[in-house]
Amino acid sequence: MKSFQHYSPPSSSQTPIQHNRRYHVFLSLRGPDVRKTLADHLFQSLSTAGLRVFLDSERLEKGENIGVSLEEAIQNSTIHIPIFSPGYATSAWCLKELSLMWDFKSTNTDTRIIPLFYKVDPSDVRYPDKKGPYAEALHRHVEKGRNTPEEITSWREALHQVSLLSGWSLADIASGCEGKFVKQVVMELIRILNISCLHVAKSPVGLKARMEDAIKLLEIDGDHRLSVGIWGMGGLGKTTLSKAMYNEIHHLFEASCFVSDVRDTAMESIKGLRNLQRQILRDLVKVEIKLNSIDHGKIQMKNHLTSIRALVVLDDIDNEEQLEALVGDWYGAGSRIIITTRDKQVLKIGQVDMIYPMQGLDQHEGVELFSWHAFLRAAPEEGYKDMTERIVNACEGLPLSLEILGAHLYGKRSRRYWSEALQKIQSVGPVGYEKVYQTLKISYDALSVHEKQMFLDIACFFIMLHNYFFHADSIDFHVKFWEVVGCKAVYTSLKNLEGKSLIVIDEHFRRFWMHDHLRDLGRRIVEEESWTNPCQRGRLWLKEDIVTVMDQTEEMPSVRGLKWKGDLNPWVLHQIDSFAAMHNLKFLFCWGLHLKKEITMLPPNLRYLVLSDCKFEEKPCSQ
Repeated sequence: MKSFQHYSPPSSSQTPIQHNRRYHVFLSLRGPDVRKTLADHLFQSLSTAGLRVFLDSERLEKGENIGVSLEEAIQNSTIHIPIFSPGYATSAWCLKELSLMWDFKSTNTDTRIIPLFYKVDPSDVRYPDKKGPYAEALHRHVEKGRNTPEEITSWREALHQVSLLSGWSLADIASGCEGKFVKQVVMELIRILNISCLHVAKSPVGLKARMEDAIKLLEIDGDHRLSVGIWGMGGLGKTTLSKAMYNEIHHLFEASCFVSDVRDTAMESIKGLRNLQRQILRDLVKVEIKLNSIDHGKIQMKNHLTSIRALVVLDDIDNEEQLEALVGDWYGAGSRIIITTRDKQVLKIGQVDMIYPMQGLDQHEGVELFSWHAFLRAAPEEGYKDMTERIVNACEGLPLSLEILGAHLYGKRSRRYWSEALQKIQSVGPVGYEKVYQTLKISYDALSVHEKQMFLDIACFFIMLHNYFFHADSIDFHVKFWEVVGCKAVYTSLKNLEGKSLIVIDEHFRRFWMHDHLRDLGRRIVEEESWTNPCQRGRLWLKEDIVTVMDQTEEMPSVRGLKWKGDLNPWVLHQIDSFAAMHNLKFLFCWGLHLKKEITMLPPNLRYLVLSDCKFEEKPCSQ
């Protein structure tokens, strides 16, 4: 972004600030000057980018005490942006806001004020006692006598101090073009707030060196298209590495996109790959296009992406069909594609340019990672060094196993307890899926009954809903569900699951994430309830299992939750009354269904009903 005098935006090397308040951005403005122009454009652009923005007409409810509400909003915002327009200082309310912002910043180092100068000279704001519109406005406030001398002095001080801070001026950026100006401001705020950064790991041991090695393969400065595959078995940290690479370099590209869980999304629905194509188009060029087929998606990507230098990360691809649908010559010159997979053959068949073989942690790194989770320090506590090294050897350098097992053993100082955990790992045999599964299950087995139920709900249902119905994926929505169905101390249980590294709570988007091995652990536990009869399982999400269940007429008291996708065979829709046989069904998620037949009865214990993109000729009714 172009700099101007000392009113330049923060350096790109500056550490992004933390944002754990209710709002990312508080906008302070004088409505008649900018409400229908710059402010509305900025508000919409920030909101579209995923930022939570406070704008008084958008947030304040009628009848509230405005002064108290605004002060609370200021205290609950991370970045404050006063839009200094020609008439800003004529508003005593704007000046009060500015004074509150300055006072709050003076005692809170984790907040920032970034002034925006709109059709005013920064010097007019900096020297409000001299000639100019701001000096005249303050003089009129003095003449009116409605405010105390102390208030007006605080306004002058706030104007002077805030004008000295790094900020943006419309006259000096984007040649005065408001559209380009807003775009650059939004991009810089996203960078400052670190919004685009993905959660990587609580303890990224050994990650930096691997990231630097993998980034070298990308040849970032080249103008040619290049693809790099990160290959290795599950649990080695491929996703973690790809996220770290994305966070490190995404700002070097015109547009970027991180596509999670390709394998799982593609398997869930015949529209899965089309949904992923739509995500890429949406993330890279901000267009929402209905795709009729995978080939149609390829055509649309070629139409929209060939001129864009993009970074695209495709996490967990497992077959050639997925690669062909998502990777092609439609990406612009200089684009980089990062692919993670467990199958090296997929990369070879897809003619991926470079392959980075993912290696496990060495002994020293393994001890450090395990120690961070088991002891909250970089090395084992006295008396546990030998046991730690034996556990690290048994886990054979798999970061996921070390992290989960370390978190499980945290706070437990019984050597017998540790020995039993070690024996369980050693009894499985060499490293592989079964060993990872048994290692992770040690932590699951130690959960309370309610924590187990919540973990299984997240693994089977709640980590994928955002792909189809964003509002249903709110953590707050899930918490209410668990409380209604009788789970105790829900927030405490969630924090315990997070503390054991079994889930990640995304505070920005208010949703859950978990490693695919942990997701698979939860789903396998459910499948083990009955390998041969899905009617006897507590949760159903696979198409073939739902088809089997909907063809049954007997009672199905075991079924607790069901996620139903719209690409099921049409005849299944005529079996819709099978829901009535699921007396204990508490969760029902339907996506993309067109139901011509009336649902005459819903289960009496249903507590959580999500209908996304569904068409009903008659609304469903409950008992």
